[in-house]
Amino acid sequence: MAYWRSTITHLALLLGVLVAAPASGQATVQPKIVIQTLPGSIDVAAWTPDERYLLTASGVTREFMIWDVSRRLIIDRLRLPGTVNAIGADMMRLTTMTVSADGRTAVIGGLVADTEAESRVAGRVYRIDLATRAITTERVAAPAGAKLEDVQSWFMAIGVLASQEASPEMSIEQATALLPQLPVSPSGRYTLRRTDKGFEFVEQGQGLPFASTAMPADVASAALAPDGRRIAFIRTAEDQVNTTIEIFDTLTARYGAPVTLEGDYQSVVWLNEREFLAHGNEAYLTESDDEDAKTPLPPLAIVDGTTGQLTKTIEARCFPVSLGQGVFVGAGIGNCRAPLSRDRALSVFDPVANKWEAIPDLGLKADDTITVITAHQPSGRVAFAVAHADTSGTIYAVDTGDGNLDIGRAVDRGTIVTQLSFTNDGQKLFIGSNGVVTEWDLAKDSLRQLAGAALMPSFFASDGRNLLLAGPLQDGVGRVDLAGNQALPPLELSYAMSGGFLPNRPIFWAASGLGSLKLWDTRDWSPLLTTYLFSGSKFVAVTADGRYDTNLGPDADQFRWIVSDAPFQSLPAQTFMRDYFEPRLTQRLTDCTTARNCDQVLKPIPSIASLNRALPVTRITGVQPGEKPGTVEVRFELREGTANGKRSGIYNPRLFLNNRFASHTPDEPFTETETLEQWRELNRIPRQGDDGVYRYIFVEPIPTGGADRLTFSAYAFNEDRVKGDTATFTYIRPPIPKRKPRAFVLTIGVDAYDEPRLELNYAVADARLIADRLAAIAGYEMRHAMLAGAKRPDGSRQQVTREIINSALGILAGMEPGPAIQELAQAGIDASALDNATPDDIVIVSFSGHGWADPRGNFYLVPSDGKWADGEGTPDKSSLVSAATLTMWLRAIKAGEIAFIIDACHSGASVDSGTFKPGPMGDSGLGQLAFDKGIRILAATQAKDVALENAQLGQGLLTAALGKGLTPQGGPADLNSDRRITLDEWLRYAVQELPRLAKGAGVARGFTITQRPTAAAAKSAVQEPALFDFTNSVSPVILRGTP
Repeated sequence: MAYWRSTITHLALLLGVLVAAPASGQATVQPKIVIQTLPGSIDVAAWTPDERYLLTASGVTREFMIWDVSRRLIIDRLRLPGTVNAIGADMMRLTTMTVSADGRTAVIGGLVADTEAESRVAGRVYRIDLATRAITTERVAAPAGAKLEDVQSWFMAIGVLASQEASPEMSIEQATALLPQLPVSPSGRYTLRRTDKGFEFVEQGQGLPFASTAMPADVASAALAPDGRRIAFIRTAEDQVNTTIEIFDTLTARYGAPVTLEGDYQSVVWLNEREFLAHGNEAYLTESDDEDAKTPLPPLAIVDGTTGQLTKTIEARCFPVSLGQGVFVGAGIGNCRAPLSRDRALSVFDPVANKWEAIPDLGLKADDTITVITAHQPSGRVAFAVAHADTSGTIYAVDTGDGNLDIGRAVDRGTIVTQLSFTNDGQKLFIGSNGVVTEWDLAKDSLRQLAGAALMPSFFASDGRNLLLAGPLQDGVGRVDLAGNQALPPLELSYAMSGGFLPNRPIFWAASGLGSLKLWDTRDWSPLLTTYLFSGSKFVAVTADGRYDTNLGPDADQFRWIVSDAPFQSLPAQTFMRDYFEPRLTQRLTDCTTARNCDQVLKPIPSIASLNRALPVTRITGVQPGEKPGTVEVRFELREGTANGKRSGIYNPRLFLNNRFASHTPDEPFTETETLEQWRELNRIPRQGDDGVYRYIFVEPIPTGGADRLTFSAYAFNEDRVKGDTATFTYIRPPIPKRKPRAFVLTIGVDAYDEPRLELNYAVADARLIADRLAAIAGYEMRHAMLAGAKRPDGSRQQVTREIINSALGILAGMEPGPAIQELAQAGIDASALDNATPDDIVIVSFSGHGWADPRGNFYLVPSDGKWADGEGTPDKSSLVSAATLTMWLRAIKAGEIAFIIDACHSGASVDSGTFKPGPMGDSGLGQLAFDKGIRILAATQAKDVALENAQLGQGLLTAALGKGLTPQGGPADLNSDRRITLDEWLRYAVQELPRLAKGAGVARGFTITQRPTAAAAKSAVQEPALFDFTNSVSPVILRGTP
């Protein structure tokens, strides 16, 4: 709860705000995501008369929440309106909350600091329509005897309880006594108890767990890279020993490895699209005896944001700013750590000499203190503020380039300059001091007070037309029209700590200390996207119309949904995943906003209100050993759900073992459906029992080795393909005979084709290289089989036909091995090592040869007898191996780990034909199976590109990268340098290495059968592979090293 301590500290600095004017509330609630992070603190609470809902409110965050009591989750959360155009956030104490007898209206009363009132406080009343969520605000007279100190001590009590740490001025017991007692529920069943999470429900003396314990990421500083791709943010530190910096890639929607720096770093700023600077920048009073003032500043740290590697450190200085090309300006340590140093000079860091050099002849006195610095890189100008011993001050602007600027401006005594920023052209300087914002025209040496106001602003940002400003004590991001010097409506984001304009994009961004980052379209200042950061390197990004991206699982509890026509129905996270989930949303949205083509890039989304939101209810009733050793019987029940007058229906129940797909019913794995009606017809459960309950038993093989604790889960879909809640069941495996783990390696390479123009040179070599690199895997009995379509010495061809590929995969998938092995032997293939795979086994399949994707993105492997007559525009699909067929076999394979390597043209389309979304969609494709079953699929190219083979390497490029990564002794695929190479590491290494290999000469593998050979080959000048791995976990399969 480090955030709450810092927030309370900041708010305690407020001495007053402007009078709170009446304000209209928020509009009727629209379909939206409701974040489930706990409140941290509450002032007051009230129950609805039926005891179904609890209402809570906080004056610190001005947040009002509606809770579902039975499930202990947040139905909705709203911001209570604050003071209009205030200097600083409201300092508000909420004292009462009541609910009307009909349960329709909540009324909240409190006190707010008000410098215009004689007592310096005023009363405030909020009235909330609980059905529409409309809020009205009224300023009223403060109760007799009320004073500002009451509000200040209230805030101190909230801070003590939020941190559960006593302060020198107040104990936990005193804080508890100062705040109002939380109410008992109408029936007396529940009480409420204040905690460091805000509160907890209590029943019969026992605290009840919340549905979610999600916590926002404690953010001390955050910044977005100039290209909008990466977000770097510093976690709020619990101590000053180490600092963790997270890097989130918006393009891949993944976090990089956290960067850990030794020392107390408090600010991060991007230097360019790759590198950022981290430094400890907090200013302490010069003569402070506080222990923090005696804590040494850590060195400046320059980090490569693309790799997370620390690339350089520089001796520490206070308030460092960059002039570009490795040049920095900073103030001596004595300016922010007076007990540690007498150095108060302004210095420049010379990257060639690798040292700081003081700027001479500035005329600073020994007792002057530099308090803030800013720089304008293009011109080399630097501005800084100096506080004098008599509390007066001076702001200086100097030119470190041609030296034609050297002026100063005196400021009045008692003025505290907290922020400086140049305009884009470097001709003017914005100054923030004592809540006032001033523009200094450096050429004319004239000042203009601007309409904007901010108390202790943390940033200024300007595009030449607008000035935006905010800080930890501001409720929103202020805007000023510079031409007319008019205050514009603020942007909604509380406690913004950093922000700026993205270069060459009509986008403004700002980051909040509450753990969120928001984007706006600067053409009309409409909100584009809000990204919520959670602890544990998790996020969800959502647009105003409900599109979202996340790295949370489909059953995430960090967020839920509400819809306008059912404002008290809280829906699980996955409810609207099919239509509203948009992978790589941040990058796609920033790109299409810039190009003004979002209508074409982002497909229209249906109205949530028209969607059936009644969800089927699944329950696993038991798991018991099956008749066959190493199997279990899983029994479950399903019931239709009802909501808003609709019934859910029950469709396509699915069973998972340890979060991996195991079985489903009806079992139609290869039937593709194009319409919702077709899907319903295929997946409808035909009938339920007489009591309305559908009962089913799955018989499933289980692993005989590894952990005895197994988790089964199941869910079903409603008639609109909306996933129901997931039911889980923990099964403790009894002692059973152990199977010997086997590693099946099936390598397929096709050089020789019936169509001579399709012949390749190195596909069979690829199959041999993969087999060689996987000759042995520790802990597994090796089972190798190779399908090599090559020319024989007599000129004949070894066939690898569609039937041969299907037979080999079918053996692994459960076909009777004997007859299939005999048929393959008659075709010249030794498949005697193949067998039905079990959950104790691993399966690795590779294919090298031709691949083809039709105009709709459907992918096919081309076997040796694939038919594509010369002159025909498309091949005979019936002679190819479709992705649907591959899906059928891979779904039936019961192995614990499966990897599929495809070194062929357009192989990315095998998983992603352009519409695939990694989530529980109930689709029939290979991408859906990869998500559900945890299959790792490495494709040589993106969906529209060709794969290359290289004569010098004698391989396809993907296979060459794999071969390079894994050697008998280990190899460079050990990405984390732990002397072990896991299966997923090996595949990820190939993704990194292949583009480097692709810079050499290469021949398109399959260019003769692409529909646009010239364009495709040209685009693949640098081949880019794709790894589809949705497991978010490290593979247990160790290819090199000790298990």
